[in-house]
Amino acid sequence: MRILLTILAALSLSGCTSVGMLVSPQREFTTTQTMQLRARPANFVDTVVEVGQSLDYKYSGVDRAKNKVKLTDHSTAGIGVLIGKVSRLELNISLSPNGRTVNFEIAAAGNYSTSNQEKIEARLQQLKDALRAKFN
Repeated sequence: MRILLTILAALSLSGCTSVGMLVSPQREFTTTQTMQLRARPANFVDTVVEVGQSLDYKYSGVDRAKNKVKLTDHSTAGIGVLIGKVSRLELNISLSPNGRTVNFEIAAAGNYSTSNQEKIEARLQQLKDALRAKFN
């Protein structure tokens, strides 16, 4: 493992990752969406964190007073480092004051089509379906 990490670090420092950035330039995509719930959830923040982590998102921040959760996915590792693959996704999820509308703010950036609209909306739909199953 140590040898692999040493090789990856050396290649990264030598500029191999910049080749991937030239071949597939970074793109960005942002969107906002909402989801309606039948009733106010009992434990919104903890449920969002649990569902997000089950879908391999990292729990990155919370504001319990405002019912807001930040989830991220920075999935650039291994072979991605060698080819210069970059992928970053940030989700801000909040419950509106009425307690029945969930707001999603998504910002994605990456190359090799990791941040195109279709992929991001598919990931968002997967998260919405999982949350809907927990809340309704």
